[in-house]
Parts: sequence; C-alpha cells; structure tokens
Amino acid sequence: MPAKKCPYVVPWWYRSEFTVPADYKGKTIWLSFRGINYRANIWINGKKLAGSDTVVGAFRRYEFDVTSFVKVGQKNAVALEVSAPRAGELGITFVDWNPTAPDKEMGLWQEVVLSATGPVTVRHSFVDTKLDLPSATTAHLTVRADLRNSTDRPVKGTLHGKITGTPEPIEFSQPVELAASQTQEVIFTPEKVASLNVKNPHLWWPYQMGTPYLHQLSLNFVSSSGATSDTQKMSFGIVQMDSEMTATGGKLLKVNGKPVLVRGGGWTPDMMLRVDENRREAEFR
Repeated sequence: MPAKKCPYVVPWWYRSEFTVPADYKGKTIWLSFRGINYRANIWINGKKLAGSDTVVGAFRRYEFDVTSFVKVGQKNAVALEVSAPRAGELGITFVDWNPTAPDKEMGLWQEVVLSATGPVTVRHSFVDTKLDLPSATTAHLTVRADLRNSTDRPVKGTLHGKITGTPEPIEFSQPVELAASQTQEVIFTPEKVASLNVKNPHLWWPYQMGTPYLHQLSLNFVSSSGATSDTQKMSFGIVQMDSEMTATGGKLLKVNGKPVLVRGGGWTPDMMLRVDENRREAEFR
C-alpha cells in the first residue's frame, strides 16, 4: 500500500473519560500506564502531561503524578497521541510463524490504572535470596524498595515490612527521612535484621523439581504523624539462581544449588495482543 494511503504511518489517538473518586481529595494521585508502544504525547484535561521525548519504548511502564492535572470528584479526560516505532528501533515484533502486525503493535497494550497515596510512595519492592549451600538449611534474605517523596518539603517516617508464609511472620522496620522530591532506595539486610536469616526455609522450585512455594511481602510507609502513606504487597519465592561455565565450555544453570536443564518451545501471544487468560493457560499446558 502506498505510504500516503497507509493508516499506520500516522499517529493514532486514544481518549477516555474518568471520574476521580471523592476520597482521593488531599492525596497524591497517580496515573500508571502499564504498556505503551511506542511513542506518545499525553494530555489530561487539555494540559500536556508528558511528551514523546520521554514516553518512548516498547516494554516500558510509566507512572505520573497527576494531582495538579485532575479534578477530584469530577469527570476528567485523558488523551494520547501514539506513534509506531521507526526502522531499527526495538519494538514488539514476531518471527516467521506470527509476522509483525501492519501497525507494528502501536497503541496501549496493557491496562491504565488510577490510584492515590500519601506524600511518599513505595515502589519496586524486591527480595533477594542467598542460601547456605549445599545444605540450603538457611536462607539470607535482602529486601529492597524505592521510596519517593512527591512533595516539595522533607518528609520523615518509618518503612515497615512483613513477610508471611514462614512458620512465624518476619517483621522489620527502618526510619527514613526524605528530602523534597527525593527518591531513595531502602535496603533491609540479613546482617542488620536477624529475622531475615530464615532457618529451614520453604524453597521455591521449578516444575518437576518441587513445589513453586510463594511467600508474601508487605511494605508500608508510615509518616511521622502516624498516617500510612502507601503500601505495596507482592508474592515472591525463596530461591537462588546461579550459573557457571563447565570444563567443556557449556553453561550450567543451578536452582537452589541443584543443576537444572532448561527446556522449552516456541510460543507467541495473539498477534493483536488480546490477552485471554483461559486460552493462555491452555496453550502453556
């Protein structure tokens, strides 16, 4: 098709209206895009929120503070001008059994979420595991998270953590002081928090090696006034992954100190990225 007649060489527009809940008043309001492909200009209520110089990429997620853009308790509008990746740019592509869609998958390919927090958010929680191998009778856990102060003033408070799924819940906390608009990584180490040294841990194992057991992590930031600013919860496995080169030049992968043979096959999602959980589960099985 001649370029001038092709509907995929021009930007596409998305627009939606939404109401900000009344109980969001006085809070920090966030709008999260879980998947935009590839470039986008974004407006809220006719005011530009972000441009294609920063909103660019195929597998990126974006979270914006829209407190000053929206009207609480009222109807609001969000609009996106989305364009496709250019030649040579990393995009969402396929191989010969499922060729690239003509529009190069441009658009919104995951959900958009509206949420509210206090002045400090908890993001990117992670749990790292180091085992005493080969026995694996003790797991040394390191917990990390990013705290972001969205205000123009310093904030003091405490980050509280709790891990469940163990015989007894593991609880820990740390005071934190954030400067205006500061983002800080907070780390709980097993050297400083004795309870993060877990005896006889219930490990996560891959298929055919054991049970993929999951623990639960909850992190919440409480300001000096006693108000909970934000909470993040996630599931995780106590598991240590390692790799090493063998004497014959191959790479040996290990899970919890045990060699594992990685096997797999080619699979691709629906060409138009229409996620159907039942279909996907059946295909995986």
